[in-house]
Amino acid sequence: MTHTTIQRTASGYISLLYVAFYLSFCFITCMPVVANGQLLQNPLPPKTAIVDDGHGITKAMKAGDVAALSLILKSDLFPLTRGYANAAYYRTLFDLKRSSLYARRCLDSSLKKNGTHTNPVMATLCGELLAGNYNIQGDISDWASAALETKRRVTPEFRKVFGSVSFVVAGLENIDFGKFTDFPRIYKASSQNEVILERVTPPDFFNKRIANSTKNDHRYDDSPIFYVIKIEINGSPKDVVLDSGSSISIFRVAVAKRLGIAVNSSPYLVGLDRVARDPRLSSQVANPENEAHLGLVKKMTLESMGKAIHLEGVPVAIGGHIDILGMNVLSKMRSLLLTQRHLVLNAISRPNSCNEPLQIASSPMGGYGLVFRYPVDGIMRNIMLDTGNNTYLSGTASAQTTAVANGYSVSTQYDVVGIFKTRYFEQSTTLGEGRLAHHLKIRVYPDNHAPYSYVLGVAALRDFNVYVNFKRRLACLEPLTKTH
Repeated sequence: MTHTTIQRTASGYISLLYVAFYLSFCFITCMPVVANGQLLQNPLPPKTAIVDDGHGITKAMKAGDVAALSLILKSDLFPLTRGYANAAYYRTLFDLKRSSLYARRCLDSSLKKNGTHTNPVMATLCGELLAGNYNIQGDISDWASAALETKRRVTPEFRKVFGSVSFVVAGLENIDFGKFTDFPRIYKASSQNEVILERVTPPDFFNKRIANSTKNDHRYDDSPIFYVIKIEINGSPKDVVLDSGSSISIFRVAVAKRLGIAVNSSPYLVGLDRVARDPRLSSQVANPENEAHLGLVKKMTLESMGKAIHLEGVPVAIGGHIDILGMNVLSKMRSLLLTQRHLVLNAISRPNSCNEPLQIASSPMGGYGLVFRYPVDGIMRNIMLDTGNNTYLSGTASAQTTAVANGYSVSTQYDVVGIFKTRYFEQSTTLGEGRLAHHLKIRVYPDNHAPYSYVLGVAALRDFNVYVNFKRRLACLEPLTKTH
């Protein structure tokens, strides 16, 4: 039995696109098919064609690890694998145009007969990456079309491997892509005005929902310090949580109805429940909270002090428990400057020393987040910026850890899906170097198997500003002068 699981950050919110398209966990056996890539099969019907490049390319892309991708490209690779590696490398640097050129060439070349064989494994990898690039750009129609094309072209080739046995291709199952190929292509920002949005106090409903959602009236283990800003949706004001850890903006079902957000009837994100339901049970019915649908905001306005940015035709997910503004809106800006008190859109000024390349960690089908290289305990590490996470710094299962002497503790947390409990242990960590180093006691979450090592949350904004220039593809953490 295959099932979809949630990939969450150490605390706070999940990236729903990352959830939706992250490959399912299953009991698998590895069967090499061709020199380029591997085919992993679920031994129980229906078989699942889970593809892997065999060189760690997808893993490095998910981690946002440009250095690892550079090393892979220096190794001896087959042409198709090199094409996929180049596509992953340029996507991780947010050069989506160049990435898509490599991905398209790889997809088409993989399905040309080399002697008597095609390569559906590499075709699937490159096709999903191509579709994911469109998703990152916010082009839902081309995302769906590329995914549908890939599925249509690779399915006959995999059938030659599986024969008459029922099978699905991982990453291309569950979603009816044909329902989204006609999604409007009008997503754009109206101006490049610099707009300064002030951070506001979180609305009471966050605390009320947390209190009312638990039998013993427990509150959040940590104070829910969210980064909330005010925007307008179809002319109505709305408070939203700024969440750089979510690829797409998300609104609750009731809010979507109230704000007049048009909703597609076909599920867009699936697998949001934590406990897999057994598909063999004939009495099983669909859980509406297990799915999110795609909505279309006709007009979104980001305005302050007489200056405004208008976005038209904004794709959003409808579901979950919290309203958030995600990367699909933020990345439409020329640049961002994020401070503890303000979000500056299309920021004119930037830190003088900010010359680091913009890097993203992404799943093949386009769930992504911003990644920064920064020293942790004296070693440069990949750190995911997640402003929907209310901690300062937390570690994932791949973080550098010391021995767990006193065992694990359990915390109760709250995210888009609802209340959940998770294990953690505490350890001392140093973030940064020299006079700007911060000595912290952080939580490490061993059950968070994210490909990056650390998550930088919204509490860190008291010591850092964040600058991102999407047009020039630059990004940096700007440490502030220590005052404590």
